[in-house]
Amino acid sequence: MAEIKSDEIVALDACDEYDVEKIYDVLKRQFNNCKIDVSSFVGKKVVIKPNLVMKKDPEDAATAHPAVIEALCRILNENGIVPVCAESSGGPYLAERMSTIYKTCGLSRLADENKLVLNFDMSDESIGFPGGKTSKVFHVIKPICDADVIFSVSKLKSHSLTKMSGAVKNFYGVIPGLEKFEIHARFPEMKDFSSMLCDLCQMLHENKTVINIVDAIFGMEGNGPTGGEKRKIGALITSKNAFCADEVAMELIGFSPVMTVSESKKRAFCRDIENTNVIGCKTDDLKLSDFKLADASSGGFLKALPHILGGRLNRVFEPKPALIPDKCVGCGECARSCPKKTIEMVKKGSKRVPHFNYENCIRCYCCQELCPHTAIKIRRNLVLRIIK
Repeated sequence: MAEIKSDEIVALDACDEYDVEKIYDVLKRQFNNCKIDVSSFVGKKVVIKPNLVMKKDPEDAATAHPAVIEALCRILNENGIVPVCAESSGGPYLAERMSTIYKTCGLSRLADENKLVLNFDMSDESIGFPGGKTSKVFHVIKPICDADVIFSVSKLKSHSLTKMSGAVKNFYGVIPGLEKFEIHARFPEMKDFSSMLCDLCQMLHENKTVINIVDAIFGMEGNGPTGGEKRKIGALITSKNAFCADEVAMELIGFSPVMTVSESKKRAFCRDIENTNVIGCKTDDLKLSDFKLADASSGGFLKALPHILGGRLNRVFEPKPALIPDKCVGCGECARSCPKKTIEMVKKGSKRVPHFNYENCIRCYCCQELCPHTAIKIRRNLVLRIIK
């Protein structure tokens, strides 16, 4: 098993536009700084695992931008490597669904130009991980299981559940389709869900060669990972250690603490930013001071309250999903995405709309994340809104 080094190099460079030539130059420099020899991957199974959370235009900043993936493919192609692109987006893991996602997210063109092979093998395998702290087995999509080398291309975003989506969270996309919802139901507590993400990331780092690239040229703030606003960050991050990459990403958007990063530090997989081995730009030169949290993360101090009254006080104050009626088209994607089946589509006027059973809702916000029409918001408690 490969050792996860807490002093791994993190390459941080300014990059303010999706120009393939500029990104290519930055990635070449970052690979050199991180001592990544792409020629050593010749003859191996190389997979690019991008963040393709759902069918979204790349300019919406919810998914990894195709310009970053194209620049990466160019570097690999120059070494005779045509990588496979593999991802399990939110919702059912079906070839037809992934085909439309690849196309909308701008990757079909790269496949047409023979720079990239799009995965349509919808099978998965079970991988045991005895060293896991919270989960000791994972079902993982087949191309990731077969890969020798994984290039993870994540998108830096705010996140309604995990506060931040970056390098570590990106690996949740190796879990096949609807099983993601089962995992949300299995680990409803944020600390357990974050620990599970760290187990998954640790397992892949110990068994594969993993290169992490964080697309932070433009990110998403506010109600991420899919319903927020596009925000220029102007950076690219590369590291062989996803945990270290996220420490730098967290610092850039000022989101400390992020629970996955805190858990990573407990496991000694990364260090505080002052001791992180950053090469290139200084984090202070690119740091943003006003990057917006998701509504569900605002007032997050309540998460730290003791579970008095059997936890009922916490439930009163927790943010909850709510419908934006004018945007809802009654497609039912929210109900299909709910891991606890707490959403029922009911007749209202001329259409069907979701009805939320808040008593059983685990506040995973899958419904908001996967609504194709951004018709679900996160509603905060009235008292908290007044205080804010």
